Amino acid sequence: MHHHLRSPSFRVEYKPFEGITNLEQLRSVLKETNVAAAIHGHKHEHNFRYEYVESNDPDIPHRIAVVSAGTFQDGADHGAAMLLTLKGLPYTPEISVERIDLPRIGLDLRVSAPASLTLLGLKSVPGAPVLVQGSNLDELYALAARKARAHVGETLIVHYEPTDAGKGSLKLPSEYPRSNSVSEEEMQNWLEDLVKWWQLERSSRDNDFPYPHGSRLRLFGGKLNQIDRIVRLLSREPSSRALAVLVDPLRDFDRNGEEEAFPSFTMMQVRKRETSRDVYSVDVIGFYRAQEFSQWWPVNMAELRLLQSELADQLKASPGMITTVTTDARFKPQGPGQVSVPVFDRWVDQSPEKLFMLALTLSGDTRDEPFQRLLLQEWVRSLNDIKEASSAPDTDGVLIPAEGLRTLVKYLSMIAREGDRSGLVQQLQNLLMVNQHFQLSRKLEPDRQAWSLAIERIIPAIIELEEAARRYAADPATGCLVVEGTRSNDPEARNAALACNIAAENEIRDYIATRHPKAAELLTDYVSTTMSGLSAKARNGNDRVRLLATARIASSVIEQALSNLT
Repeated sequence: MHHHLRSPSFRVEYKPFEGITNLEQLRSVLKETNVAAAIHGHKHEHNFRYEYVESNDPDIPHRIAVVSAGTFQDGADHGAAMLLTLKGLPYTPEISVERIDLPRIGLDLRVSAPASLTLLGLKSVPGAPVLVQGSNLDELYALAARKARAHVGETLIVHYEPTDAGKGSLKLPSEYPRSNSVSEEEMQNWLEDLVKWWQLERSSRDNDFPYPHGSRLRLFGGKLNQIDRIVRLLSREPSSRALAVLVDPLRDFDRNGEEEAFPSFTMMQVRKRETSRDVYSVDVIGFYRAQEFSQWWPVNMAELRLLQSELADQLKASPGMITTVTTDARFKPQGPGQVSVPVFDRWVDQSPEKLFMLALTLSGDTRDEPFQRLLLQEWVRSLNDIKEASSAPDTDGVLIPAEGLRTLVKYLSMIAREGDRSGLVQQLQNLLMVNQHFQLSRKLEPDRQAWSLAIERIIPAIIELEEAARRYAADPATGCLVVEGTRSNDPEARNAALACNIAAENEIRDYIATRHPKAAELLTDYVSTTMSGLSAKARNGNDRVRLLATARIASSVIEQALSNLT
């Protein structure tokens, strides 16, 4: 061509037809005829670069290598001519350019070092692995989640090269789903506690839950610490054998593959990379049979960073890059409970004293201290997580609470005045029973539905009336402000309280109706009557222990009523 597709320099020419009039039509023809290289003169200025023409796939435009030529004129002896060479035909074509200066009399010909551009087009093969890479975790998470949503069930590779040289633990991305009632500090503490639990060498759940990673990495087959093996390998020299597996075929596989359960995190490869003379970084690559990106991927990344930091410290290196590879990308933002390990199960391993204090708090035998309120918040949050997880269409990888509940029941049976006849103890025993039944099942759809229906009955009863009893006894000004306000002598205050009371009853009725429409009116009346009675008893001086006992009995009645109705 004579004219250019795009100006090769900043110099502006003021003359008619400085550019091609129907340039867009020409670009379209070049794309449709699959032209890979174009040469032009016109401005007589050298340039060598790619030009991109939009295609049907916005992520993969048509690419053309464009060579613009120089000129013979006074003062322009550098790059006056060019030698173009086509190489690698037919499968790996590339164009090479060598710039030739105008020779001076008696001097050798000066030819620049060749510069090359590949002529291979940007292609996308259907079903090919999708690659996402970046150095900003917030941006990388948003992009990876978007790709996972668009490529569900496909292979997705995410590569993270931190700008901070891998210092410190990873933070949750800014767009990670959060609860309005949870502070940023609480979320970060939750993340760190969670990944540390996953890496415990021994857990109370090892016998009934096959997913914990720590025992498989640090006590594989009951004897091999794979982390120590990697450290010994890489202490000598870089090695491609620095890998650890989390799947044990003898333990995890069966002949038909029908009742198998093993971690999604299947293997980790570690690379020791020299970044400068005698300075090394440790890169980790995690392989996952399946990986959920809305909730799980940031947790997986935080766990890999924890392992990476441990290895780097022992190898006297810096944490480097982290890569995750999954052959089954998933995106399920509706199931946050699937990420959470129930707090009472984690406390069995990490903080058993908190579990005992929770039992004391639930029994009403201790004062309303700030740390108790935090324990109750975590308790209620974890119960809600279980309820949400039970309603998720896919329960793969869900940690069903067992050991923590069993321990809590033992503590409450000893502490509560009613012992194992306590309403709360009975509710927790019911929860433990349905969880164990589901855990031992084949987890088919009928099993999941039965478990979900049972959870829908049990957990709201535990939370709602327990919370109501605590609120009524939480302040010296006893009784419910709204209930007691309906008896006020002040007409304005009485009407306001009545409006609040009616609104509260409507909200309770709506909540029940979405789950048990046939029982909505009956249960709303029962809950309202019970709450009024609790308020009256609180006003008459009943302490928290007695109010809690009443609430627990009432919750048992609700559960029994729902069982009869279903």
